[in-house]
Amino acid sequence: MKISAVVDRELWEEFRSRVAEERGLRGVSRAVEEAVEEGMCDVLVARALEEILRKEGAEPPMRISPVRPRTATDAGGSISEMRGERASVVDSPPGIQLRALQQPGSFH
Repeated sequence: MKISAVVDRELWEEFRSRVAEERGLRGVSRAVEEAVEEGMCDVLVARALEEILRKEGAEPPMRISPVRPRTATDAGGSISEMRGERASVVDSPPGIQLRALQQPGSFH
């Protein structure tokens, strides 16, 4: 299938350059297809499982669609807040516990 899409020029040029370097210019279409498949892997897995169920004579379960939360949420803000509050115990003499606040994004 042939499609057309609007993509940031710099992003596209970098993607095409990397793919061309690895696979040649003819590999760009396949790389786009692979990126779409990767982004849709949950759909592909669900389809495969439904096909297995059908072959075994079972009905696939009903589809469950995501719903919007009833209250406003800010997961990103909550995670940032938790990271800012996170503390870890640093090496200290026996019986003494020193705590140091970790910088957001550090993994210790």
